[in-house]
Amino acid sequence: MTLYNVAGTISSLLFLGCLVGLVVQIRKIRQRKIADPRGAELGYATQSLSVNGFFSSFIAFYSFLLYSIMLEDIDYYIFFTRLIASLATWIVLFEIFLDRSPLSQRAPFLTASVALLAAFGALFFREEVSHLVKWQQSPLLFSQH
Repeated sequence: MTLYNVAGTISSLLFLGCLVGLVVQIRKIRQRKIADPRGAELGYATQSLSVNGFFSSFIAFYSFLLYSIMLEDIDYYIFFTRLIASLATWIVLFEIFLDRSPLSQRAPFLTASVALLAAFGALFFREEVSHLVKWQQSPLLFSQH
């Protein structure tokens, strides 16, 4: 086992703590909706959550997910952990979307949905996208004529 594989495995295991926290948060939201009589009230189940905080987390996970997709060879240590984290954060944003009515509270979920669709599109069209990335990194672009 190479140092790269050891480091990737350790990183993935440590990242599981973050994923556990996201799953716990999703469970708390759903429990508040079911167990508490106020759970059906608009905004109650997610009242203590910051939509900006979760959207920022989504962007962080998403950026590494997109980075792993754009590599010549997908880095699976990054790809799968960030995919799961992006989806878990997207679920929290969805719960906020359902629970709150102002557009400012709903827009992050819609934006995250479009971003995930773009990432999945990039995954299926990696060859076409990688040619664009390679073209942009061409040394000819930086040479002076």
